[in-house]
Amino acid sequence: MLDRRAVIGSGAALAGVALTSSAAAEATASGRDSMGAMNFDACVDKCMAAHRQCVETATYAIGQDRSAESAKRIAILLDCAELCQVTANSMLRKSSQHALLCEACARLCENCAEACLSKDSDAVMRNCATICRDCARACRDMASMRM
Repeated sequence: MLDRRAVIGSGAALAGVALTSSAAAEATASGRDSMGAMNFDACVDKCMAAHRQCVETATYAIGQDRSAESAKRIAILLDCAELCQVTANSMLRKSSQHALLCEACARLCENCAEACLSKDSDAVMRNCATICRDCARACRDMASMRM
């Protein structure tokens, strides 16, 4: 005969394991470890994604108009793309300067996102802003970590 308390206790323990496993899987999918810290590889991936998106968005913007505002936005996009690439490279080689670069990258990505969301932004610009903001969050987290 089964002890009802033992069965209920086992069920609660299994539910706790399922919740913990689910939270861990969600954290891994978001690029964070089980403690909520940014995962190194995820940050590199977000930097490379922002690099690519900024280059593609700058190319797109060049074909849109030739206003002074557009020229400033293109310059920020290209600066952001370059810094994202440099930051990813610094993390890949485990540079002692990665925190400095991650902090600068986070700030520039936020500035780039704001520029992309100006009064005449469209879906391409809004997508770039989202990717830059994701990179900024990841870089801010990585800036506080040691390699």
